[in-house]
Amino acid sequence: QYDLNAVNIPLSCDTIDETTWQPPDAGAVRLAPDGKIYYTQCYIPIGTGINYPYQDSLRSFVNENLGVVNNPDVIGSSCNFTPFSFYLGGKRTYWGLPNNPDYSLVALVGSACDTLSVNVNEIAEKSAAIYISPNPATRIIYFNTQHLKGKHGMLTIVSMNGEQLYQKPIAVFNGGYATQRIDVSSLPDGMYFINLQTDKERVSGKLLVNR
Repeated sequence: QYDLNAVNIPLSCDTIDETTWQPPDAGAVRLAPDGKIYYTQCYIPIGTGINYPYQDSLRSFVNENLGVVNNPDVIGSSCNFTPFSFYLGGKRTYWGLPNNPDYSLVALVGSACDTLSVNVNEIAEKSAAIYISPNPATRIIYFNTQHLKGKHGMLTIVSMNGEQLYQKPIAVFNGGYATQRIDVSSLPDGMYFINLQTDKERVSGKLLVNR
């Protein structure tokens, strides 16, 4: 926690919580409309690596709850941070906030949408999209895609002058999803291109490293 009213803000740093157990995989922190700050963590069992998407049985208090800073404007432990205290109603979280759409919802009885009929041939094909978080970044970023074509790809980070600084093979899951955790702490401050080339298409995004 930092006191933004302090004369020297960096020196006001105070540790409110720390993780000493595995897996300590921190995610997003975001201020919500109710004035509280919510904090998410991804559950990665020891020895498995990044486990995305979750298997149906892969559940724990880590990925079924959010941590909450109940009083963000109060200094020190009185800010009342309560880890894993906001239950997601059986849903699970990764690193991101706010919530992703639930694509497995069933029909809502009585809803007008239940009677909607659409010719499948009329549905436009969705374009691939990429998400880089956080951006700007300081150390760790999470690269995610959806609607991606192909089954295998190569992820690269390229500087503005064309120098390739990172390269790693990446798998594409059913439904066109791919994800990767990347340590960018060795990259100097500046703008970079993140490219993902699959066997069927190429998508690109910009990353700003700013410390």
